[in-house]
Amino acid sequence: WRKPYFSVYIYHVFDRLKTPYVITKAISWLIVTGVFYLFADVKNDLRVAGIAILAVITAHVVLIFEERRFEETQLSFSRNLPYSRFRLFLNFTVIYFCLLLPETIWLFSRFNPLMAAELLFAGLSTAMLFHSLLYWFGLNMEKYIQWILGLFMVLFWVIMFHLLWLLIPLNLV
Repeated sequence: WRKPYFSVYIYHVFDRLKTPYVITKAISWLIVTGVFYLFADVKNDLRVAGIAILAVITAHVVLIFEERRFEETQLSFSRNLPYSRFRLFLNFTVIYFCLLLPETIWLFSRFNPLMAAELLFAGLSTAMLFHSLLYWFGLNMEKYIQWILGLFMVLFWVIMFHLLWLLIPLNLV
């Protein structure tokens, strides 16, 4: 049964990483409901939604780390495949889009399409930034988590200053 390259990790999640996936989705749901309950008076503000998406992506850090570990240990043969860096980058973006599908459905059902698309692109670019950090640190979880928390604080303040549109290309670079 032929599978596209990007779907291999998604099959791995549903085969071997069910518990971390369910826990991550539960934390994600708690974050979304908690943030919008806490800020009920400004629930249509882009900053509140941006902070919620940032927290949701930060909750997915374990799955991002496990994806990199899976790539390093189980897909080591893939370095010899004729995939360009751009295609690999798109594959990882599709992987994170699939993992964030429940949150994406929530975004497009809750906000207008333009705002939801901006939030989705901000979330995907942040996930790609977190993924790229693992190439720099290797599979050192302690150092990775320290950088994630530091970046969370920096990105939080960028969102608070209404610069979510700047966050997308900044994360991708």
